[in-house]
Amino acid sequence: MWNYYNFPPFVNNHSQGLVKETVDLLNDELNGEYFLKLKSVPRSRIARALKNAEQGAVVFVNWAWMGAKSKTRYLWTKPFLQDSNVIISANRSKVPFDSFQELQGLKFGAVLGRVYPSLESMFADGSLQRIDFNNEKEVLRVLAKGRIDFTTQPLSQFTGLSTTMNNRDKFYVSQQALFSYQRHIMVTDKLEGLAIALNTIISNLPTNPEWQRILEKNKLISQAVN
Repeated sequence: MWNYYNFPPFVNNHSQGLVKETVDLLNDELNGEYFLKLKSVPRSRIARALKNAEQGAVVFVNWAWMGAKSKTRYLWTKPFLQDSNVIISANRSKVPFDSFQELQGLKFGAVLGRVYPSLESMFADGSLQRIDFNNEKEVLRVLAKGRIDFTTQPLSQFTGLSTTMNNRDKFYVSQQALFSYQRHIMVTDKLEGLAIALNTIISNLPTNPEWQRILEKNKLISQAVN
């Protein structure tokens, strides 16, 4: 089971966090039919493995991120987490978001090398200034100090990071998301039996007390798929 998220709530200190807890739950439910060995690796390593036809699965992803034709090339479980990329600003200078016009002339905190499809045209025409930082945690630190106007992150990631950094109260999250999506497990094409077994487990997650405990612990109850 490949994972490329290396930040809270997906991975916390000592390799614990949402991903490990989820994989542990899946292994318990698989009851020896399959065993998922978790590997947290860079996204580039997963891309290389898939190109080389290595067999496995990728957790908490959507086909929109996994390359052209990935929706039909691979097997996909049912969704089991709702998520959205939200607009985040400092409480003292809130950035409402009803249209992209409201973002013109502002300073956006980006992660170096990251592509932001919804905002790229604004970077290109100069109506939105992009300022790059090394990682998401650094972006939030700078945002809290007022050196940039806003950023965007998945709500799940922002919840985990701001909780870890103990500064959630410094930020304002727009009511309207930049875009919304669902998270699945992507399974390679030769593991149809695994995909079927995972789908059975995921169908029963809404009534699984351990899954509810995991969601509550990671402050993700509101993002559960029922």
